[in-house]
Amino acid sequence: MADVVADHSYEVFKSKGDTYMARGFSLDSDGIPDETLGLHYRVWSGGDIISCDSTFSDNCLNGDFNSEQAANSTFSNNADVSEEIVNSVSHYTFGEYWYTADLVEEYTSVSTGIHRANSHIALTVQLLTNALSEDQIIDLYNDIINMDGYEVQDYEGAPGETITRNHEIRYFAVDDKLYPRAGRYNSEAGYNGGRPLGIFGAPTILSGQDYNTFTNEVYETVRGDDVVRELSREEVDAAMLKDVLDQQSGANIDPLQVDDIRVDHLPEFFDTMLARSYVGYGASTLGADAGSTNPQPKQQLLSSDRGTNFLQQAYPLPGAMMNHFVIANWYSPNETSIFLNQAQTGVDINANADVKIMKYYSGAEIKGTVYMEDEEIGLLNTRILIERDAFSGEDAIDGDDDTYWIPIGFTDADENGDWSFTAPAGRIRVSAFAGIYDDTEAIQTIQSGEHQSGLVDLLTDVNSDREVYAITSIL
Repeated sequence: MADVVADHSYEVFKSKGDTYMARGFSLDSDGIPDETLGLHYRVWSGGDIISCDSTFSDNCLNGDFNSEQAANSTFSNNADVSEEIVNSVSHYTFGEYWYTADLVEEYTSVSTGIHRANSHIALTVQLLTNALSEDQIIDLYNDIINMDGYEVQDYEGAPGETITRNHEIRYFAVDDKLYPRAGRYNSEAGYNGGRPLGIFGAPTILSGQDYNTFTNEVYETVRGDDVVRELSREEVDAAMLKDVLDQQSGANIDPLQVDDIRVDHLPEFFDTMLARSYVGYGASTLGADAGSTNPQPKQQLLSSDRGTNFLQQAYPLPGAMMNHFVIANWYSPNETSIFLNQAQTGVDINANADVKIMKYYSGAEIKGTVYMEDEEIGLLNTRILIERDAFSGEDAIDGDDDTYWIPIGFTDADENGDWSFTAPAGRIRVSAFAGIYDDTEAIQTIQSGEHQSGLVDLLTDVNSDREVYAITSIL
């Protein structure tokens, strides 16, 4: 069975610094490896896959290289010449998911079944996402939850008493201990509690994945009066070993010192269900460059809370751009949750920000037609933005007077101005936009911190003269 797992994945067999090469079989339309086409190769560098460009090479198939020689050329051109080549299997990839090599190497281990369980999950996810469309996956899930229930022991009852359970799994929760706030261990301990990774590393490793796919560890070092240099752990080890040898030989040197250790979120982190549920986005999601770091919004909801860098005062948008999972534990009928802070300088939101619970909805179709005012002809090719009020629920009437609009998706109207969208339960806002969109100004607004003044757009119940919140406009 371990061979089956390996055959359904791409085996990362060579690396040089942050450049990797993998080999495997391409998948057919049913998600099954097609061995008749032979091995194919993939190259990653700096966390990004480098597709084979068929305009310059005949050795391409769906972005993969169909010869090791062609892949090796791209690998060599992108690898850091100062790094050593490592010819050993380090990972197995399933789609965009990177699993450590023990997934296959310890598959048959008698001491634990966790690698077998992880490999089965990886295979199932890959099969479903390759063989089925999103609508087909939703239909499959609906068929499963509508199956007959099953009997289990009632743990609150007497021995032998049972209750009936269904097959529904529709909630997903993330708490503040699991969410890795990143930042520096020492100088930013007030922000992250001295634990930039939280407990994120443990479940990531136990699930078979490599947390270095999602976070990056940077050592901020100094030598004498020199400026701070950012090094990797391996570079620090090598430099300190050299210092020891130099000192033993009698050399008079300023030894390397570690000033602090910084954990940064990689762009892949903000693509995870965990991050999308807890904060909704990061700087990389917005295309807002911040050098070597990847800023994020505040995780909590008080004006005194903070994110990092230019997103220091940006509020989280749990479930942003997800139309099937929405925040489920903020709806509080007959309670007021949004206030101006005591100093009247910011907004405090009284909702459960430490534990964010998402609820799944298959959704229902909403549709309409875009018209110009006082005209009966549909406006073609308009962009439709759909948002959901986080302080709304499943009730026929929204009993919560608070408003916090989270963007959940967009669609485009056709040549007649008609549009449709699959939306979850809750209060929905639909806005139409015409013309050519340029995000340059919005990104500059975010990077300068001026986006803070636009928060009113999220809190306004009905807005006929709208200026879209910069972060919403990019998402």
